[in-house]
Parts: sequence; C-alpha cells; structure tokens
Amino acid sequence: MVKLLILNRSKLDKSYELAIYSNEDEIHESSGTPVLHEEIVCTYIDLDRLIGTCGLSTQQLFVVTEAMKGYAMADIAQEFEIARHSVDGALRTAIEKMVSRNDELWNNTMRGRCSTAVEAKESAL
Repeated sequence: MVKLLILNRSKLDKSYELAIYSNEDEIHESSGTPVLHEEIVCTYIDLDRLIGTCGLSTQQLFVVTEAMKGYAMADIAQEFEIARHSVDGALRTAIEKMVSRNDELWNNTMRGRCSTAVEAKESAL
C-alpha cells in the first residue's frame, strides 16, 4: 500500500502538485473551486509525517521524493545517473522502514488505548 501511495501521489494528491509546481489553473474545477479530496490529502499528510520520522537515508529520501513527483524508477535512474537496481533497492528499503515505523507507532497507540481502557474499567469497579 505504501508503494502505491508513493508511486501515485502525483496523480492523486492535487495539493501536492500545487505545492510542487504552483500550477493552480490545473487543480481547479470550472467553478474556480480547488479539487482537493480531504481523505487523500489527510493520507498524504500522514505519509509525509511518517517519512520524516523513519530515518531514511539521503538516497532513499531522494528516490521517494522523485517517485512522488511522478518519475518512473527508470527515469530516476537515468536522469540522476543512479544504477536502476540502486533506485529499486532504495525505494524497497525506504518502504520497509516506513512500514516498520508505522507498525511501531500503531502498536504504541494501541497499547496506550488498551491501558487507558483497562484503567477506566478498574476505576469503575
């Protein structure tokens, strides 16, 4: 799922496109109202926070950022003179780090909720 979010951000998150390219004309409907889907924007806000906390290397962050802009892996490799297998490996490792960090954060959240629920139940008794 994380890989799909990264590879499709330029297609799904019009607010990201606006921030990157400042091309306001393309993200508005004919009424002049921005076409921003709150669920997608919120998902990418969470993904950005996750990227910032999972300790990606410079190359991993670069590959993820370029992929989110819509570049294909082959294009990233060719344009920036990086071996294709290095680009693929950097993306794969970045995704593994993001998934691991997300799992860690989720587990911490759930432990906190469970202990709060247990404490509430015990105090009610």
